[in-house]
Amino acid sequence: MSDPLDVVRDLAPLVGDQPGLVNRARTDLMENLIRRSRREAVLRWARRAAVPLAAAALLIAAAVAWVVVQAGDQPALRCPDGAAIRPVTGDPVADCAAEWRRSKAQSPPPMTAYDDGRGGVHVLLEGEAAPPGYTALEPGPQGRP
Repeated sequence: MSDPLDVVRDLAPLVGDQPGLVNRARTDLMENLIRRSRREAVLRWARRAAVPLAAAALLIAAAVAWVVVQAGDQPALRCPDGAAIRPVTGDPVADCAAEWRRSKAQSPPPMTAYDDGRGGVHVLLEGEAAPPGYTALEPGPQGRP
């Protein structure tokens, strides 16, 4: 026995006149090949999809981190019309006046800036009663542009 296939032939059962057995073996072989082919196709798809999905997850995480860092950078500025904006000029009244012009398309009324005692700045319409704990700020830039 020099040929390795001789070993297989010796171990293989004799089929003789049993066409059903041969057909069943062929069917089993084809089903196994099809199953394996489908499984490999799914694995190929998963490998191809892994890189774009990982890149998308990384991009989303970076965007969320940027928003958190930007939000924590400066306290929000509350304007009289209820808008919460980021300070731009350092002068809360000027920033809220610019927002008023942008949102309402009209000249802003006189305003006063207040420190709320918790690190936030609120701008109220001049003459409006400030809530307890609010301290009026001097007009002009507050050192927090």
